[in-house]
Amino acid sequence: GCSAVGVSILSVRGPIGSLDGPIVDQRLDSCTNISLLVMETYEKLKNKPAIRTGKKMMLWQLTNKTRVIQGYCDLPIFMQMKDGAMVETTVEVFLVSEMFVPLLLREDYHINYELSMTRLIEEGTSVHFGETKFIVSAQAQTRRRRIKERDLERKGTVRAAKDYRLKPHTCVNVEVEGHFDEDKEFLVERGLLPLKGSMYLATPNVLITPAYRKVLIMNPTHTRR
Repeated sequence: GCSAVGVSILSVRGPIGSLDGPIVDQRLDSCTNISLLVMETYEKLKNKPAIRTGKKMMLWQLTNKTRVIQGYCDLPIFMQMKDGAMVETTVEVFLVSEMFVPLLLREDYHINYELSMTRLIEEGTSVHFGETKFIVSAQAQTRRRRIKERDLERKGTVRAAKDYRLKPHTCVNVEVEGHFDEDKEFLVERGLLPLKGSMYLATPNVLITPAYRKVLIMNPTHTRR
């Protein structure tokens, strides 16, 4: 049930409150254990669930003084699965006056629905609901654009500058981009890039210089990638 804890933030767009409710980014973020809904989004709901207060709200307020809690409610949310089915789940959300995203689905939601995540180069990122057939596509997100930029600088992340197609048993020099210092060299360590069906692309150790910003990618499979 905790398999989604610690992964980067993911986002799924879908209606909340009801099928004809506002469509928002539903952020899957396991950093804390309480799900949050911004009050401004709550006011836009066509079918507003009843707001509750009491000991649960006061206890959470005592342990987190950075946000003003205006109550909590049980919120229906909807996600369209890969097979086209629209699935409804319910999450207990605390209402806050200010937040940079409309809805944060945090560790309580991940555990209750036994969420797990897979990342495949060909199919992107998917979120699985326990051992059921329900799988939804998700997009990787960051809390703020500046945090993303700092992470790229700190971790030396590089990404392909464009899409490439690799024939079976071939290699391609992939042009990459990232936050490079003009006068420094970077080492990209060898590794395996997961594909569907327990197959992989491979990359050797590569030195990136200001004059050469390419990474060799090998396709050892029998299929074009």
